[in-house]
Amino acid sequence: MLTLGAVFLGLSASIRDLVTERAIFVRERAIGLSPVAYVLAKLSVLGMLTLAQTVMLVPVVLLFRDGPDSGILLWPAGELVLALWLCALTSAAMGLLVSSLVGSGEQTLPVMVVLVTMQLVLSGGLFPVADRAVLEQLAWLSPSRWGFAAMGATSDITAISLVGEDPLWEPSAWVWLGCLLILCVLTTVLSGAAMRRLARRYRVRGR
Repeated sequence: MLTLGAVFLGLSASIRDLVTERAIFVRERAIGLSPVAYVLAKLSVLGMLTLAQTVMLVPVVLLFRDGPDSGILLWPAGELVLALWLCALTSAAMGLLVSSLVGSGEQTLPVMVVLVTMQLVLSGGLFPVADRAVLEQLAWLSPSRWGFAAMGATSDITAISLVGEDPLWEPSAWVWLGCLLILCVLTTVLSGAAMRRLARRYRVRGR
């Protein structure tokens, strides 16, 4: 539920952002606004927003459910917040890419429903995705897969899981850091694709 919540927070905050401001961006682009600066500015604001949301979300959940007794490198609540925040930030970058591709704000809602459902399926929390052809490869591109794995490593979820074991749930510093690193890489790739899309679609005359 935490992972799905982080995905929803990121997507809902960003998926309409670029498309609803398209007229403003086109006007500013005509006088030289860089798509790189534009997307980075959006991502910075979204990063602060999702960080504040996840910092509030985790303590509320831990009031009603027992959390892990210890973390891998940090205190447990801090590790959960960090994993959730990066998952939400990656989802926000995914939302920006979708927003740069769609033609209108009305098209974003059905896309978001599909993306959230896919994140739930590919997280590995409902049923195993490891060692399953195609499904595992799709999960590599899923923020929920790595966010859930990072939290699973912190929580030693293998000991209580009903869906089997997963190598990414090992309570190891290398596994945990690797999951966070991949979330950072996905954020970079998705936001870079959004920048490229805007740059190609709205070229400045003479460039």
